[in-house]
Amino acid sequence: MESSLLAGVDTVFHLAGESVFNGRWNVPKKEKIRASRVDATRRLVEGIASCAQPPKKILICSSAIGFYGDRGTEKLTETSVSGNDFLAGVCEAWEHEALRAQDFGVRVVCVRTGVVMGKGGGALAQMLPLFRMGLGGCWAMVVSICPGFTLMIWWGHALCSRA
Repeated sequence: MESSLLAGVDTVFHLAGESVFNGRWNVPKKEKIRASRVDATRRLVEGIASCAQPPKKILICSSAIGFYGDRGTEKLTETSVSGNDFLAGVCEAWEHEALRAQDFGVRVVCVRTGVVMGKGGGALAQMLPLFRMGLGGCWAMVVSICPGFTLMIWWGHALCSRA
């Protein structure tokens, strides 16, 4: 990461990551999912560390509810331990890399979101064709199958920068 891009910045939003909805989860796909989160976050934090004027306040790093793994009806909180499947391991390593920015005086927030739905992309763009063909089932079924199903709205940068 070019550290000069971070000079004097107050807040960094890190939302990058390979889609978990495109393609089968074979070995190369899993490596892309992991690298796009863990390795990219490591490079970002290394950029923060080498920056003459590091971000002054906060790194907001995307993560996922996949951190918890499949735990059935167990009540989960931010202090719950991670699960033990592939995605839980990726999320744990992803957050670990982000939290390293604390060593450089930057506050870190890891935001664990569910399925990202949005008009411009995310899972919705992948699901709509199936629903339009009558293959998607009813919405209530999707919600009951995906307990972490959420509607995430990312605010425009102008609003965020005032926060």
